[in-house]
Amino acid sequence: MISKPAISIEDKIYYAGLIDGEGYIFLCIGSKKKSKVYIRAGIKIAMVDEVGLLVRAKELWGGYIKNRLARSSKHRNTIEWIIDGYYLDDFLLEITPYLRLKKDQAK
Repeated sequence: MISKPAISIEDKIYYAGLIDGEGYIFLCIGSKKKSKVYIRAGIKIAMVDEVGLLVRAKELWGGYIKNRLARSSKHRNTIEWIIDGYYLDDFLLEITPYLRLKKDQAK
């Protein structure tokens, strides 16, 4: 089993700032079939550069990294770190005290 690196207070504060500035908290409600409804909550940070920050977040808290191609010539390709499901609760418990703008959403 691979152990996670220790998460410092500085990491928690830094990534809370990234969520406040570059990220967003989402809640999706949908259905795959008319009889089955699902709810999915998560956090996403999308960046053009600084892929290392997103890789570090994945190492610390889990989640996954996704490449998103630009929608048009006016946009640029981005790298996204998405955390949801099993890992989301632990992440939110660790960063919520340090959030400023999105603390209510996180709660």
